[in-house]
Amino acid sequence: MQKTIFSELNPNISVNCVTLGFAQNELKVLVNINEVKKGKNVSSVYALPESLIRHEESLKDSAKRILKDFTNPDKVYFEQLYTFGKVDRNKKHDIEWMRLLGLHADERLISVTYFALLKPDLFVSEQTLFDKKTEWIPFNKLPKLAFDHNDIVEKALLTLKRKLKFEALGIELLPDNFTLSELQALYETVLDTSFDKRNFRRKILNSGLFENTFKKQTAVTHKPAELFTINKEKYDLLRSGKFDLAFINF
Repeated sequence: MQKTIFSELNPNISVNCVTLGFAQNELKVLVNINEVKKGKNVSSVYALPESLIRHEESLKDSAKRILKDFTNPDKVYFEQLYTFGKVDRNKKHDIEWMRLLGLHADERLISVTYFALLKPDLFVSEQTLFDKKTEWIPFNKLPKLAFDHNDIVEKALLTLKRKLKFEALGIELLPDNFTLSELQALYETVLDTSFDKRNFRRKILNSGLFENTFKKQTAVTHKPAELFTINKEKYDLLRSGKFDLAFINF
């Protein structure tokens, strides 16, 4: 079975996905957990979702195949992030566990990385190829990941910070309808700072990018807050560089 699978794959080029989510006011990263058995000992190796590309597959299609393990890629925002290809990417301990799993451990591997942003309702947990499990881990509690995957996550965070300021891309991490408190919590978490509540809300509303739905939260124990949504037309113009985001300088 595995020989058939590997014969379809390019051993030197992989695609991996930094998949980010936002819940409980925490930015979270989706990781695969590989259980590696060595004799009677079992250890866990944490890594970003990754796959070698198929010989007749585009990079984007490879990324969509990875995302399909736990969500609907047609509803998720994702984009190509960076290419990682240092000569010494495969460390000694990585080579060891790869061999134990029957993977190509001695080949030089170039990784093309995508980053994806998942809204809370789009995550579907399930077992993935080769019996790997997935888990959401808060960004600030990430363990040592395989290869240079910690560096890849850092690169994704820097990109998200920039796009949060100039493209309001963080909206892809929130439900379609959200409170201004949820929006502020997202900005504060990703940018690792705090904002004056009144000032933040004033600039958000003056931007013209967000609209009141005139609906309120339901099933909450506190006073229901108003729900807002993104103005899709202005959001598309913003992402194409044709709209000025008035609140970028908080």
